[in-house]
Amino acid sequence: MSTPDTRRPPGPASRLATTLAILRRPHQWYREKQERWGDTFTLKSANGDVLVTGDPELVRCIFALSEEQATSFATEAAVPVLGEHSVLTTTGEPHRRSRRLIMPAFSGDRLRALGSRMRAITLEQAEHWPQRGAFPVHEGLLDISLQIIVETVFGARTADEIRRASDHTARATHALHPTLLFSPLLQFGLLGLSPWDRFRKAREGFHDVLREIVAERRAGERGDDVLSTLLDARDDEGNPMADEELLQQLLALLVAGHETTSIAMTWAIHWLQRSPEALGRLHEELAAIEDVATHDMATLPWLGAVCRETLRLWPIVPDVLRTLKVPCDIGPWHLPAGHGVAAVPALTHYRPELYPEPDAFRPERFLDAHPRPWEWFPFGGGIRRCVGASFATFEMAQVLGVLFATLDFSLVDSGEVLPVRRNITLAPRGGVPVTCQLRARPR
Repeated sequence: MSTPDTRRPPGPASRLATTLAILRRPHQWYREKQERWGDTFTLKSANGDVLVTGDPELVRCIFALSEEQATSFATEAAVPVLGEHSVLTTTGEPHRRSRRLIMPAFSGDRLRALGSRMRAITLEQAEHWPQRGAFPVHEGLLDISLQIIVETVFGARTADEIRRASDHTARATHALHPTLLFSPLLQFGLLGLSPWDRFRKAREGFHDVLREIVAERRAGERGDDVLSTLLDARDDEGNPMADEELLQQLLALLVAGHETTSIAMTWAIHWLQRSPEALGRLHEELAAIEDVATHDMATLPWLGAVCRETLRLWPIVPDVLRTLKVPCDIGPWHLPAGHGVAAVPALTHYRPELYPEPDAFRPERFLDAHPRPWEWFPFGGGIRRCVGASFATFEMAQVLGVLFATLDFSLVDSGEVLPVRRNITLAPRGGVPVTCQLRARPR
């Protein structure tokens, strides 16, 4: 009887240097190590050893892991931050229950009902952009994305609700540093002065506002917003979500979908302004629209391809991590329980056999092609794929469609833009400074 091969692929040796590099510049670091160690290598992180791969077949193996075989990486560390009922921290049947309750809120019909408000918010805010002079476009997109999540996800309606929910949502987002999610050692109090203290205070303010909105929605009329759908959701035994579970799920949707989407849209503007042919083709597509306020931008083929190509180049998350519960084979590697595995889109998305000229912005590659789930995975994959993926791509299309139909942008700096860590994802350094002016619509 043969003995399983328990060797590991080689990789960088320094645990501290690796952890710091992944926190600061994961995209570039992974690609640099791929050149040195190949498609699959082992890294040593603060949370243990991880087999890293960009090989599509090994990515497929990782995404095929069941809840009985693997769980999200460092889930226990995130529980004090996100809560024990969050879709981001639960495992097994509780996780499957959370997904069954949440996913209907992001169905096609539900999203289309939210589209008009997304476009209206974008028109209202972008109307004032030309008067700002040069400004980081990411700041403007953050404001738009914040108002979209406050109104269409949290269900804020009155001006006071929107203002208070926006203020507390922004504070909670700014206070959540990624190290708090993955490092229990930093989850300590220090007379109200530690990062953990600041986050807990911000989270409580966020929860207080949402508790008021939840109470009003329970007692009054529902709307088209995600919260209303979650309030009506029932599990297999006919039970609704309790208030604390609702609050934790809404925090999860905020963490997964606010800054991440605004950053993806910032990258899209960056790439379009550096690609005159792609930009011209988008303007042609948008020129055929009679009414920007009423047209579902998610139906536009070229705009959809622009969004997907942007997410290929700069995926929402730099890596998709799992921790093995039992010994598993990932390709030729036999790994013990407790070992980490990571599918890295920054490696897979830049493979020339999948995407010729991988460093180039070429939306046309997504017009007819439909990559397999282990070849394009900006939202993760497998049984823990991001529940809000459809919401994010839908929002990207609505906002970018309105912006490019109504504004002409100019980059202030046409040089290379480097990514920097922004909470759980990577943002372009400087936020992509632009100027803009109202775009003349063809008659």
